[in-house]
Amino acid sequence: MKIAIIRGQYLNKFEMQNFEPLTNKHELVAYIIYGNKFKVSNIQIPTKKLRSIEDLSRFSFGYLRRVIEKFIYKFKLENYIFGLEKELHGYDIVHVAETSTRYSYQVIKLKKKVG
Repeated sequence: MKIAIIRGQYLNKFEMQNFEPLTNKHELVAYIIYGNKFKVSNIQIPTKKLRSIEDLSRFSFGYLRRVIEKFIYKFKLENYIFGLEKELHGYDIVHVAETSTRYSYQVIKLKKKVG
């Protein structure tokens, strides 16, 4: 069984310790953004990094950063992950632990689209 775990910037060892035993019988991939807040090298689940809207503000400075951040929050684009929908095709299970992130909404929209 193919399982995708979507964690955005929140992938961490503490949460993934519950999923790691599944790697013996199932194919797991954890999707994160480049700005993940925790160390992931100690996690026994393969990770795939995707770009997020926050990357734009993370790599800009001064006035440009403030403009980008206002745009992100005005249009409620926080935690949007580019290319996520394309990546999730072919998975049997897509697990999203957060209930209030943009990437959770992306997964819900994809589920409605594919049935």
